[in-house]
Amino acid sequence: MEGMIHMNQMIYIHIGMPKTGSSAIQAFLKLNYDRLLEKGFFYPDPPEFNQAFQTSAGNAVGISNLFLSKRFDEISEQLNKFLSRKKNIILSSESLMDVIRLLPDSFFGVLKNFDYRIICYVRRQDEWVSSAYNQLVKNHDFIDKESALKILLPVIDFPSILLNCLNYTEIDRFIVRPYEKQQFIGGNIYSDFLNILSLKGDDKWNYPEEIVNPSFEWKTLEFRRILNFLEVDKGNATMKYNINALLAEYTVDQNKGRPFKTENLLTYDERKEILDKFTDGNAKIAKLFLNRDDGRLFFKELTEDEKNTGQYVRKDLNIDEVISICSFILNKKYENSKDVIVKILARGTVEAYFNEESWVSNDLIDYQLIYRLDKAPVNYSHHISVIEMKYGSLYIESSGDDPNFLIPDYISKEKDINVKISITTTSSVVIELFYISDNVNFDKDHSVRRFLKKGFNEFTIRLNESAPISKLRLDPGNKEGIYIIHSFEVYRRKQE
Repeated sequence: MEGMIHMNQMIYIHIGMPKTGSSAIQAFLKLNYDRLLEKGFFYPDPPEFNQAFQTSAGNAVGISNLFLSKRFDEISEQLNKFLSRKKNIILSSESLMDVIRLLPDSFFGVLKNFDYRIICYVRRQDEWVSSAYNQLVKNHDFIDKESALKILLPVIDFPSILLNCLNYTEIDRFIVRPYEKQQFIGGNIYSDFLNILSLKGDDKWNYPEEIVNPSFEWKTLEFRRILNFLEVDKGNATMKYNINALLAEYTVDQNKGRPFKTENLLTYDERKEILDKFTDGNAKIAKLFLNRDDGRLFFKELTEDEKNTGQYVRKDLNIDEVISICSFILNKKYENSKDVIVKILARGTVEAYFNEESWVSNDLIDYQLIYRLDKAPVNYSHHISVIEMKYGSLYIESSGDDPNFLIPDYISKEKDINVKISITTTSSVVIELFYISDNVNFDKDHSVRRFLKKGFNEFTIRLNESAPISKLRLDPGNKEGIYIIHSFEVYRRKQE
Protein backbone atom coordinates (compact mmCIF):
# COMPACT_ATOMS: atom_id res chain seq x y z
CA MET A 1 0.00 0.00 0.00
CA GLU A 2 1.57 3.27 -1.08
CA GLY A 3 1.57 6.31 1.12
CA MET A 4 -1.17 8.83 0.48
CA ILE A 5 -0.22 12.48 0.28
CA HIS A 6 -1.40 14.36 3.36
CA MET A 7 -1.23 18.06 2.64
CA ASN A 8 0.68 20.17 5.16
CA GLN A 9 1.49 17.18 7.33
CA MET A 10 5.09 16.27 8.13
CA ILE A 11 6.53 13.07 9.56
CA TYR A 12 9.51 13.86 11.81
CA ILE A 13 11.66 10.77 12.20
CA HIS A 14 14.20 10.99 15.02
CA ILE A 15 16.82 8.24 14.50
CA GLY A 16 19.27 9.02 17.31
CA MET A 17 22.16 8.40 16.86
CA PRO A 18 22.57 6.30 20.02
CA LYS A 19 24.07 8.01 23.09
CA THR A 20 22.89 11.48 22.03
CA GLY A 21 20.17 12.17 24.58
CA SER A 22 17.49 10.06 22.92
CA SER A 23 16.07 8.88 26.26
CA ALA A 24 15.77 12.50 27.40
CA ILE A 25 14.01 13.51 24.17
CA GLN A 26 11.63 10.55 24.35
CA ALA A 27 10.86 11.29 28.00
CA PHE A 28 10.10 14.90 27.07
CA LEU A 29 7.79 13.82 24.24
CA LYS A 30 5.92 11.44 26.54
CA LEU A 31 5.54 14.02 29.33
CA ASN A 32 4.21 16.60 26.86
CA TYR A 33 1.94 14.35 24.83
CA ASP A 34 -1.18 16.52 25.34
CA ARG A 35 0.50 19.86 24.76
CA LEU A 36 2.15 18.59 21.59
CA LEU A 37 -1.30 17.58 20.32
CA GLU A 38 -2.50 21.12 20.98
CA LYS A 39 0.45 22.41 18.96
CA GLY A 40 -0.35 20.10 16.05
CA PHE A 41 2.04 17.19 16.75
CA PHE A 42 1.11 13.57 17.40
CA TYR A 43 3.60 11.29 19.21
CA PRO A 44 1.83 7.93 18.71
CA ASP A 45 2.03 4.97 21.07
CA PRO A 46 4.48 6.46 23.60
CA PRO A 47 6.00 3.88 25.98
CA GLU A 48 5.41 4.30 29.68
CA PHE A 49 7.82 6.61 31.50
CA ASN A 50 8.11 6.85 35.30
CA GLN A 51 11.39 8.76 35.80
CA ALA A 52 13.97 7.23 38.20
CA PHE A 53 16.81 6.94 35.67
CA GLN A 54 14.55 5.17 33.20
CA THR A 55 15.53 4.72 29.59
CA SER A 56 13.14 4.42 26.69
CA ALA A 57 13.36 2.72 23.33
CA GLY A 58 11.04 5.34 21.87
CA ASN A 59 7.81 4.79 19.96
CA ALA A 60 9.19 3.50 16.64
CA VAL A 61 10.81 0.18 17.61
CA GLY A 62 7.87 -1.63 16.04
CA ILE A 63 8.38 0.22 12.76
CA SER A 64 12.09 -0.64 12.85
CA ASN A 65 11.21 -4.30 13.25
CA LEU A 66 8.79 -4.09 10.32
CA PHE A 67 11.57 -2.67 8.14
CA LEU A 68 13.98 -5.42 9.18
CA SER A 69 11.25 -8.00 8.48
CA LYS A 70 10.64 -6.33 5.08
CA ARG A 71 6.92 -5.85 5.78
CA PHE A 72 6.84 -2.56 3.92
CA ASP A 73 3.09 -2.39 3.18
CA GLU A 74 2.35 -2.60 6.90
CA ILE A 75 4.64 0.38 7.51
CA SER A 76 2.78 2.50 4.95
CA GLU A 77 -0.54 1.47 6.48
CA GLN A 78 0.65 2.43 9.92
CA LEU A 79 1.98 5.82 8.78
CA ASN A 80 -1.32 6.59 7.01
CA LYS A 81 -3.19 5.60 10.16
CA PHE A 82 -1.10 8.05 12.21
CA LEU A 83 -1.59 10.81 9.65
CA SER A 84 -5.37 10.34 9.77
CA ARG A 85 -5.18 12.26 13.07
CA LYS A 86 -4.55 15.37 10.92
CA LYS A 87 -1.42 16.20 12.88
CA ASN A 88 2.29 16.24 12.19
CA ILE A 89 3.79 12.95 13.32
CA ILE A 90 6.85 12.41 15.56
CA LEU A 91 8.56 9.02 15.49
CA SER A 92 11.62 8.33 17.61
CA SER A 93 13.90 5.31 18.02
CA GLU A 94 17.65 4.80 17.89
CA SER A 95 16.97 1.47 16.17
CA LEU A 96 16.07 3.41 13.01
CA MET A 97 19.75 4.34 12.70
CA ASP A 98 20.45 0.66 12.07
CA VAL A 99 17.65 0.54 9.49
CA ILE A 100 19.09 3.38 7.39
CA ARG A 101 22.54 1.83 7.74
CA LEU A 102 21.45 -1.66 6.67
CA LEU A 103 18.43 -0.97 4.40
CA PRO A 104 18.65 2.60 3.06
CA ASP A 105 16.96 1.68 -0.24
CA SER A 106 13.98 0.11 1.52
CA PHE A 107 13.75 2.85 4.14
CA PHE A 108 13.63 5.72 1.70
CA GLY A 109 11.61 3.68 -0.79
CA VAL A 110 8.77 3.42 1.70
CA LEU A 111 9.01 7.09 2.64
CA LYS A 112 9.12 8.50 -0.90
CA ASN A 113 5.34 9.03 -0.95
CA PHE A 114 5.33 10.90 2.37
CA ASP A 115 6.58 14.30 3.43
CA TYR A 116 9.24 13.64 6.04
CA ARG A 117 12.32 14.94 7.81
CA ILE A 118 15.07 12.82 9.34
CA ILE A 119 16.37 14.21 12.65
CA CYS A 120 19.82 12.97 13.56
CA TYR A 121 21.99 14.13 16.45
CA VAL A 122 25.68 13.30 15.98
CA ARG A 123 28.30 13.04 18.68
CA ARG A 124 32.05 13.42 18.60
CA GLN A 125 33.29 9.91 18.02
CA ASP A 126 35.64 9.57 20.99
CA GLU A 127 32.89 10.79 23.34
CA TRP A 128 30.43 8.38 21.77
CA VAL A 129 32.75 5.39 22.17
CA SER A 130 33.31 6.21 25.85
CA SER A 131 29.58 6.47 26.50
CA ALA A 132 28.78 3.33 24.51
CA TYR A 133 31.48 1.38 26.37
CA ASN A 134 29.85 2.54 29.61
CA GLN A 135 26.58 1.08 28.34
CA LEU A 136 28.17 -2.26 27.35
CA VAL A 137 29.60 -2.71 30.85
CA LYS A 138 26.41 -1.53 32.50
CA ASN A 139 23.91 -3.67 30.58
CA HIS A 140 25.74 -6.32 28.58
CA ASP A 141 28.21 -8.07 30.93
CA PHE A 142 31.39 -6.70 29.33
CA ILE A 143 34.52 -6.92 31.47
CA ASP A 144 37.28 -5.46 29.30
CA LYS A 145 37.69 -2.42 27.12
CA GLU A 146 39.54 -4.15 24.28
CA SER A 147 36.68 -6.50 23.37
CA ALA A 148 34.22 -3.60 23.59
CA LEU A 149 36.28 -1.44 21.24
CA LYS A 150 36.31 -4.21 18.63
CA ILE A 151 32.53 -4.00 18.54
CA LEU A 152 32.15 -0.22 18.80
CA LEU A 153 34.74 1.14 16.39
CA PRO A 154 33.14 -0.26 13.20
CA VAL A 155 29.71 1.26 13.98
CA ILE A 156 30.61 4.88 14.78
CA ASP A 157 31.11 6.00 11.19
CA PHE A 158 28.02 8.21 11.03
CA PRO A 159 29.56 10.34 8.21
CA SER A 160 29.53 7.31 5.90
CA ILE A 161 25.99 6.37 6.95
CA LEU A 162 24.59 9.85 6.31
CA LEU A 163 26.51 10.40 3.08
CA ASN A 164 25.30 7.05 1.77
CA CYS A 165 21.69 8.13 2.39
CA LEU A 166 22.12 10.85 -0.24
CA ASN A 167 22.12 8.09 -2.85
CA TYR A 168 18.47 7.47 -1.97
CA THR A 169 17.00 10.81 -0.89
CA GLU A 170 17.57 14.56 -0.96
CA ILE A 171 19.80 16.39 1.49
CA ASP A 172 17.02 18.79 2.53
CA ARG A 173 15.20 15.84 4.06
CA PHE A 174 17.80 15.82 6.83
CA ILE A 175 18.13 17.88 10.00
CA VAL A 176 21.53 17.14 11.52
CA ARG A 177 22.45 18.59 14.91
CA PRO A 178 25.76 18.19 16.78
CA TYR A 179 25.28 16.78 20.28
CA GLU A 180 27.14 19.55 22.11
CA LYS A 181 25.61 21.75 24.78
CA GLN A 182 27.19 24.91 23.32
CA GLN A 183 25.50 24.19 19.99
CA PHE A 184 21.99 23.55 21.36
CA ILE A 185 19.52 26.29 20.51
CA GLY A 186 18.26 27.54 23.85
CA GLY A 187 21.12 25.85 25.69
CA ASN A 188 19.49 22.43 26.19
CA ILE A 189 18.38 19.51 24.06
CA TYR A 190 14.67 20.09 24.73
CA SER A 191 14.68 23.64 23.36
CA ASP A 192 16.86 22.45 20.51
CA PHE A 193 14.42 19.69 19.57
CA LEU A 194 11.45 22.04 19.87
CA ASN A 195 13.25 24.44 17.53
CA ILE A 196 13.39 21.68 14.91
CA LEU A 197 9.59 21.48 15.19
CA SER A 198 9.38 25.32 14.90
CA LEU A 199 8.20 25.47 18.53
CA LYS A 200 9.61 27.56 21.37
CA GLY A 201 10.80 26.31 24.73
CA ASP A 202 9.10 27.89 27.74
CA ASP A 203 8.17 27.06 31.32
CA LYS A 204 4.81 25.61 30.25
CA TRP A 205 6.48 22.47 28.98
CA ASN A 206 6.95 19.52 31.36
CA TYR A 207 10.65 18.73 31.64
CA PRO A 208 12.13 15.41 32.81
CA GLU A 209 14.50 15.30 35.74
CA GLU A 210 17.96 16.63 34.92
CA ILE A 211 19.43 13.14 34.57
CA VAL A 212 17.34 10.59 32.68
CA ASN A 213 19.92 7.95 31.76
CA PRO A 214 23.13 8.66 33.69
CA SER A 215 26.46 7.20 32.61
CA PHE A 216 28.29 5.63 35.53
CA GLU A 217 31.30 7.59 36.72
CA TRP A 218 34.50 5.53 36.61
CA LYS A 219 34.39 4.15 40.19
CA THR A 220 30.80 2.97 39.79
CA LEU A 221 31.53 1.54 36.36
CA GLU A 222 34.55 -0.36 37.70
CA PHE A 223 32.34 -1.77 40.47
CA ARG A 224 29.81 -2.82 37.82
CA ARG A 225 32.62 -4.40 35.75
CA ILE A 226 33.67 -6.45 38.81
CA LEU A 227 30.07 -7.69 39.21
CA ASN A 228 30.18 -8.75 35.55
CA PHE A 229 33.44 -10.61 36.14
CA LEU A 230 31.87 -12.42 39.12
CA GLU A 231 28.73 -13.14 37.04
CA VAL A 232 26.58 -11.89 39.92
CA ASP A 233 23.49 -11.21 37.78
CA LYS A 234 24.35 -12.88 34.49
CA GLY A 235 21.16 -14.06 32.80
CA ASN A 236 18.97 -12.29 35.36
CA ALA A 237 17.63 -9.14 33.69
CA THR A 238 15.50 -8.10 36.66
CA MET A 239 18.39 -8.30 39.08
CA LYS A 240 20.67 -6.41 36.67
CA TYR A 241 18.06 -3.66 36.25
CA ASN A 242 17.69 -3.27 40.01
CA ILE A 243 21.45 -3.23 40.65
CA ASN A 244 22.01 -0.68 37.90
CA ALA A 245 19.24 1.53 39.28
CA LEU A 246 21.05 1.57 42.64
CA LEU A 247 24.40 2.28 41.00
CA ALA A 248 22.85 5.06 38.92
CA GLU A 249 21.43 6.54 42.10
CA TYR A 250 24.84 6.30 43.75
CA THR A 251 26.43 8.03 40.74
CA VAL A 252 23.99 10.92 40.97
CA ASP A 253 24.40 11.01 44.75
CA GLN A 254 28.13 11.62 44.13
CA ASN A 255 27.19 14.58 41.90
CA LYS A 256 28.30 12.64 38.82
CA GLY A 257 26.62 11.32 35.68
CA ARG A 258 25.23 14.64 34.46
CA PRO A 259 25.09 15.21 30.70
CA PHE A 260 28.32 16.68 29.28
CA LYS A 261 30.07 16.32 32.66
CA THR A 262 30.97 12.66 32.45
CA GLU A 263 34.58 11.58 32.46
CA ASN A 264 35.89 10.05 29.24
CA LEU A 265 36.96 6.45 29.86
CA LEU A 266 39.54 6.34 27.06
CA THR A 267 43.13 7.49 27.15
CA TYR A 268 44.21 10.61 25.30
CA ASP A 269 46.03 8.55 22.65
CA GLU A 270 42.98 6.34 22.05
CA ARG A 271 40.76 9.39 21.67
CA LYS A 272 43.14 11.12 19.29
CA GLU A 273 43.47 8.00 17.13
CA ILE A 274 39.68 7.73 16.83
CA LEU A 275 39.21 11.40 15.95
CA ASP A 276 41.98 11.36 13.34
CA LYS A 277 40.08 8.64 11.46
CA PHE A 278 37.02 10.85 11.09
CA THR A 279 38.53 14.28 10.40
CA ASP A 280 37.56 14.29 6.71
CA GLY A 281 34.15 12.66 7.23
CA ASN A 282 33.14 15.10 9.95
CA ALA A 283 34.17 18.03 7.75
CA LYS A 284 31.97 16.75 4.90
CA ILE A 285 28.97 16.47 7.23
CA ALA A 286 29.54 20.05 8.46
CA LYS A 287 29.76 21.42 4.93
CA LEU A 288 26.91 19.47 3.32
CA PHE A 289 24.33 19.20 6.10
CA LEU A 290 25.08 22.34 8.16
CA ASN A 291 26.38 24.65 5.39
CA ARG A 292 29.59 25.37 7.31
CA ASP A 293 32.28 26.33 4.88
CA ASP A 294 35.01 25.85 7.50
CA GLY A 295 34.06 22.18 7.93
CA ARG A 296 33.88 22.49 11.70
CA LEU A 297 31.31 20.04 12.99
CA PHE A 298 32.14 20.00 16.72
CA PHE A 299 33.19 23.10 18.66
CA LYS A 300 34.80 21.29 21.58
CA GLU A 301 38.25 20.03 20.67
CA LEU A 302 40.56 17.48 22.23
CA THR A 303 43.36 19.34 24.02
CA GLU A 304 46.78 18.45 25.38
CA ASP A 305 45.42 19.15 28.88
CA GLU A 306 43.35 15.96 28.64
CA LYS A 307 46.39 13.68 28.39
CA ASN A 308 46.20 12.77 32.07
CA THR A 309 42.49 11.91 32.11
CA GLY A 310 40.72 8.65 31.44
CA GLN A 311 39.87 5.67 33.64
CA TYR A 312 42.62 3.45 32.36
CA VAL A 313 45.46 5.72 33.39
CA ARG A 314 44.09 5.90 36.93
CA LYS A 315 44.50 3.54 39.87
CA ASP A 316 42.15 0.64 40.56
CA LEU A 317 39.30 0.87 43.04
CA ASN A 318 40.50 1.07 46.61
CA ILE A 319 38.80 -0.49 49.62
CA ASP A 320 37.27 2.78 50.82
CA GLU A 321 35.58 3.32 47.45
CA VAL A 322 34.14 -0.19 47.40
CA ILE A 323 32.89 0.17 50.98
CA SER A 324 31.27 3.48 50.03
CA ILE A 325 29.32 1.85 47.19
CA CYS A 326 28.38 -1.25 49.20
CA SER A 327 27.26 0.83 52.19
CA PHE A 328 25.06 2.92 49.91
CA ILE A 329 23.41 -0.21 48.49
CA LEU A 330 22.91 -1.80 51.91
CA ASN A 331 21.50 1.41 53.37
CA LYS A 332 18.92 1.50 50.57
CA LYS A 333 17.87 -2.08 51.27
CA TYR A 334 17.97 -2.06 55.08
CA GLU A 335 17.26 1.58 55.79
CA ASN A 336 15.44 0.74 59.02
CA SER A 337 17.51 -2.30 60.01
CA LYS A 338 21.03 -1.05 60.63
CA ASP A 339 21.87 -4.12 62.70
CA VAL A 340 21.33 -6.33 59.64
CA ILE A 341 23.79 -4.20 57.66
CA VAL A 342 26.38 -4.50 60.40
CA LYS A 343 26.03 -8.28 60.57
CA ILE A 344 26.24 -8.72 56.78
CA LEU A 345 29.33 -6.52 56.55
CA ALA A 346 30.94 -8.23 59.54
CA ARG A 347 30.33 -11.71 58.19
CA GLY A 348 31.46 -10.87 54.67
CA THR A 349 34.66 -9.29 55.95
CA VAL A 350 35.60 -12.19 58.21
CA GLU A 351 34.81 -14.81 55.56
CA ALA A 352 36.99 -12.96 53.08
CA TYR A 353 39.83 -12.87 55.61
CA PHE A 354 39.81 -16.50 56.68
CA ASN A 355 39.78 -19.44 54.32
CA GLU A 356 36.64 -21.47 53.96
CA GLU A 357 37.80 -24.50 55.97
CA SER A 358 38.30 -22.45 59.11
CA TRP A 359 34.51 -22.07 59.26
CA VAL A 360 33.92 -25.83 59.47
CA SER A 361 33.04 -26.48 63.09
CA ASN A 362 34.63 -29.23 65.20
CA ASP A 363 31.59 -31.51 64.92
CA LEU A 364 32.31 -31.78 61.17
CA ILE A 365 35.90 -32.95 61.55
CA ASP A 366 34.97 -36.51 60.60
CA TYR A 367 32.68 -35.42 57.72
CA GLN A 368 33.29 -34.37 54.11
CA LEU A 369 31.26 -31.89 52.03
CA ILE A 370 28.89 -33.52 49.52
CA TYR A 371 26.44 -30.70 48.71
CA ARG A 372 26.35 -26.90 48.69
CA LEU A 373 23.30 -24.79 47.79
CA ASP A 374 24.45 -22.52 44.93
CA LYS A 375 21.32 -21.71 42.96
CA ALA A 376 17.78 -20.53 43.63
CA PRO A 377 15.18 -23.29 44.15
CA VAL A 378 12.33 -23.65 41.69
CA ASN A 379 9.96 -25.50 44.03
CA TYR A 380 8.77 -23.26 46.86
CA SER A 381 5.60 -22.26 48.69
CA HIS A 382 3.30 -19.42 47.64
CA HIS A 383 4.24 -17.57 50.86
CA ILE A 384 7.58 -16.78 49.24
CA SER A 385 7.26 -13.68 47.05
CA VAL A 386 10.95 -13.32 46.12
CA ILE A 387 13.64 -15.99 46.04
CA GLU A 388 16.91 -15.47 44.15
CA MET A 389 20.67 -15.74 44.49
CA LYS A 390 22.28 -12.42 45.41
CA TYR A 391 26.00 -11.96 46.01
CA GLY A 392 26.48 -15.67 46.70
CA SER A 393 23.58 -15.88 49.19
CA LEU A 394 19.99 -17.03 48.77
CA TYR A 395 17.75 -13.99 49.28
CA ILE A 396 14.12 -14.66 50.30
CA GLU A 397 11.19 -12.34 50.93
CA SER A 398 8.24 -14.03 52.64
CA SER A 399 4.74 -12.52 52.52
CA GLY A 400 3.30 -15.19 54.83
CA ASP A 401 4.14 -17.30 57.85
CA ASP A 402 4.98 -20.55 56.01
CA PRO A 403 7.85 -19.98 53.59
CA ASN A 404 9.46 -23.26 52.50
CA PHE A 405 11.35 -24.69 49.55
CA LEU A 406 12.76 -27.97 48.30
CA ILE A 407 16.57 -28.09 48.29
CA PRO A 408 17.42 -28.23 44.56
CA ASP A 409 19.51 -31.03 43.02
CA TYR A 410 20.11 -32.77 46.34
CA ILE A 411 20.76 -36.44 45.50
CA SER A 412 22.17 -38.73 48.19
CA LYS A 413 22.08 -42.29 49.50
CA GLU A 414 23.59 -41.29 52.84
CA LYS A 415 21.92 -42.25 56.10
CA ASP A 416 24.15 -40.14 58.39
CA ILE A 417 24.57 -36.48 57.40
CA ASN A 418 25.26 -33.11 58.97
CA VAL A 419 23.58 -30.02 57.56
CA LYS A 420 25.36 -26.73 58.23
CA ILE A 421 23.24 -23.58 57.82
CA SER A 422 24.22 -19.91 58.03
CA ILE A 423 21.27 -17.52 57.90
CA THR A 424 20.32 -13.91 58.67
CA THR A 425 16.71 -13.09 59.60
CA THR A 426 14.89 -9.82 60.18
CA SER A 427 13.13 -11.17 63.29
CA SER A 428 13.32 -14.02 65.80
CA VAL A 429 11.83 -17.12 64.17
CA VAL A 430 11.68 -20.92 64.21
CA ILE A 431 13.51 -22.66 61.36
CA GLU A 432 12.64 -26.24 60.44
CA LEU A 433 14.45 -28.81 58.28
CA PHE A 434 12.27 -31.60 56.83
CA TYR A 435 13.64 -34.74 55.17
CA ILE A 436 12.51 -37.85 53.29
CA SER A 437 13.97 -41.16 54.52
CA ASP A 438 11.59 -44.06 55.24
CA ASN A 439 8.63 -41.71 54.82
CA VAL A 440 6.77 -40.82 51.60
CA ASN A 441 5.82 -37.23 52.37
CA PHE A 442 7.40 -34.52 54.50
CA ASP A 443 5.97 -34.72 58.03
CA LYS A 444 6.62 -33.53 61.57
CA ASP A 445 8.15 -36.84 62.60
CA HIS A 446 10.92 -36.30 60.05
CA SER A 447 11.96 -32.76 60.85
CA VAL A 448 14.26 -30.82 63.16
CA ARG A 449 13.49 -27.35 64.56
CA ARG A 450 15.79 -24.57 65.76
CA PHE A 451 14.99 -21.25 67.38
CA LEU A 452 16.80 -18.34 65.68
CA LYS A 453 17.49 -14.89 67.07
CA LYS A 454 17.07 -11.81 64.91
CA GLY A 455 20.21 -11.26 62.83
CA PHE A 456 22.94 -13.75 61.95
CA ASN A 457 22.76 -17.43 63.02
CA GLU A 458 24.98 -20.41 62.23
CA PHE A 459 24.35 -23.99 63.37
CA THR A 460 24.62 -27.66 62.40
CA ILE A 461 21.83 -30.27 62.32
CA ARG A 462 22.69 -33.97 62.40
CA LEU A 463 20.35 -36.48 60.73
CA ASN A 464 21.01 -40.19 61.35
CA GLU A 465 18.39 -42.58 59.95
CA SER A 466 18.08 -46.26 59.12
CA ALA A 467 17.15 -45.49 55.50
CA PRO A 468 18.92 -43.11 53.06
CA ILE A 469 17.99 -39.43 53.34
CA SER A 470 16.99 -38.59 49.75
CA LYS A 471 15.27 -35.20 49.90
CA LEU A 472 15.48 -32.07 52.05
CA ARG A 473 13.05 -29.19 52.54
CA LEU A 474 13.84 -26.02 54.45
CA ASP A 475 11.30 -23.79 56.19
CA PRO A 476 13.58 -20.79 56.98
CA GLY A 477 11.13 -19.19 59.40
CA ASN A 478 7.56 -18.91 60.57
CA LYS A 479 7.00 -15.18 60.01
CA GLU A 480 6.77 -12.65 57.23
CA GLY A 481 10.11 -10.97 56.54
CA ILE A 482 13.46 -11.27 54.85
CA TYR A 483 15.72 -14.31 55.09
CA ILE A 484 19.27 -14.43 53.75
CA ILE A 485 20.77 -17.92 53.62
CA HIS A 486 24.52 -17.37 53.40
CA SER A 487 25.31 -21.07 53.16
CA PHE A 488 23.53 -24.43 53.19
CA GLU A 489 25.96 -27.36 53.15
CA VAL A 490 25.57 -31.09 53.61
CA TYR A 491 28.37 -33.30 54.95
CA ARG A 492 28.61 -37.09 55.10
CA ARG A 493 30.77 -39.20 57.39
CA LYS A 494 34.19 -39.83 55.88
CA GLN A 495 34.70 -43.24 54.43
CA GLU A 496 37.16 -45.48 56.31
